[in-house]
Amino acid sequence: MDWTIGANCYLLKAVYTYGKDWATVKAALELISKTFLKDEKQIEYSEKTCSLQYKYVIATIRQKYAHLSDLTEAKLLQLAMEYYTDLRKDQVKRLHFDLVKKINYRKRCRALGAPDIIGQTLKLEPLPTNDAEDNAIRAELIRQNCEEPELSSTITGHDGMWTPVTREWLANFFENKSIIDLHLIDIVQDVGIHG
Repeated sequence: MDWTIGANCYLLKAVYTYGKDWATVKAALELISKTFLKDEKQIEYSEKTCSLQYKYVIATIRQKYAHLSDLTEAKLLQLAMEYYTDLRKDQVKRLHFDLVKKINYRKRCRALGAPDIIGQTLKLEPLPTNDAEDNAIRAELIRQNCEEPELSSTITGHDGMWTPVTREWLANFFENKSIIDLHLIDIVQDVGIHG
């Protein structure tokens, strides 16, 4: 049986709520699918397919918990509901995490003036402007990406604009020259090559 995790989860909840009244279970699943499973592969629900899928899920759970004795159908239904509910929660968490990542990406694109590829691909409206949020995002990105405190202060001190650092800072940044570098400098000076 090729039902999705969400469809199995809601099938078990419908059976738990309405019993084995397959007409009511079918009607409930059709309504739930239109609301909560609209992005997943749509299934043609019938009383027969609901009954067969329920039996398949219960048989699968019976095999999984074969080491337990005294498994009634009610206990198997409870175990199956717990199993598929956990799977569905994990699935929804992953989807939520992906959506949050996409929204954060779109906000960063808006803040930095970069094209919003996700929004363009999905044909979404541009995000509304929010200057305070854009400034906060820019400041956060600048502070996160700068490991050197002097470089960070140089950038943030000029409203997020990159400005060249001073020669002294740059010289100090590369102050630990290796022996090879010193040897190359001596060779260049001996040969008389000047930059």
